[in-house]
Amino acid sequence: MRHSLFLVTLLWLGACASANSSQLKSPVAYAPNATDTIQAPPILSPDTAMTSSAAPDTAYLNPANVKAKYQPYDFSQLWQYDAGRLTLGFIGKDYQRLRMVLLRVRQDEHASDLYHVEGQSKVKGICCSLIGTIRLQYVWELKPEANQLSGDAETTAFVAHRGQLRATYEFREARNGPHTGTFRGTLKTDWLLAKDGHIRYDDLEMNADGYANNQFAGEWRSYDGKLHYRANWGDNRIPESGPLDVGVGQFKPDSAYVRYGWQSYVKAINSRNKQGWDRETARWWR
Repeated sequence: MRHSLFLVTLLWLGACASANSSQLKSPVAYAPNATDTIQAPPILSPDTAMTSSAAPDTAYLNPANVKAKYQPYDFSQLWQYDAGRLTLGFIGKDYQRLRMVLLRVRQDEHASDLYHVEGQSKVKGICCSLIGTIRLQYVWELKPEANQLSGDAETTAFVAHRGQLRATYEFREARNGPHTGTFRGTLKTDWLLAKDGHIRYDDLEMNADGYANNQFAGEWRSYDGKLHYRANWGDNRIPESGPLDVGVGQFKPDSAYVRYGWQSYVKAINSRNKQGWDRETARWWR
């Protein structure tokens, strides 16, 4: 495990060696050049998209894909940085902590299902800028009988519909060194349509045990194809986190993995005070 950690550390040090240079003084400084064109993720075929992990849970979602119905709406707010969300992630088999923030998300002017992203990642104190795209694949609505909050008067007055979407994403790191690459995978997000006509992040059940949203599950692969790591992140919980997460009411890393970047998080949850959480959730990007 120590050997794997050393490899991951070398990877990110090499990829982001210039992260402390002047190009990262602004929130996002990476702009594509002629050799860094970002290709939008493809529209998945039914056979590819509707795998067991991508198919809707029909226990609470209507199975009909209503993506066309929601074409006029802008989903960008769901993924753009919000101080009220706790995003957690890992990279590699040792579950080294990965931080990810999407600082700018905008809907494409011509393709309403395509979103352009700028952000940063951080591993072991090293920040990298990135750009990329998110493409909507499926949009599902929640079944009325599955909405436990449907009887709440305040919620009923605010919410027109609730649902879930699936998307694909591809985020490319700045080419600052020989070991840089691409994050690629699938995304699951719970959303709501407010009665004011805007799509909003669905955090109505945030206080429930096991609550999670914006679940990114995929991989990181170097541009030269020689390095390949699993890389997942999400809000409150991390998808497919295996033995890493042993928490019940909230995310808690197993003690075997704390040394892989989770020390400050564990200290924050153990301190049970505002100061500890303020330090843990403070701005880390440049």
